[in-house]
Amino acid sequence: MAEDLALGTSTVSVSLPAGGSATGTQIHIGTFADPGVTLASIGAATEHPGQQRVVTDLTTTTTGIVAVGGGANRGLVFSNGSAWKVVSA
Repeated sequence: MAEDLALGTSTVSVSLPAGGSATGTQIHIGTFADPGVTLASIGAATEHPGQQRVVTDLTTTTTGIVAVGGGANRGLVFSNGSAWKVVSA
């Protein structure tokens, strides 16, 4: 069974099991570009354990180190509950 869902000028075909329904089905299309924020604006890592953020002012993008703001590098940081750590550039 397939259902066509109209999305603007595009059409997506969704295959469902026999007797299936599209109710509750989530479809993610396209890309998401996070514009990022400064490290100072995301708050303390202790307030956001387990969360990730795109940061635009890292001083370095070396994976695994404690993130420091005030630079010109963009990267992903992760809160380990006590510090924001650089994950990737």
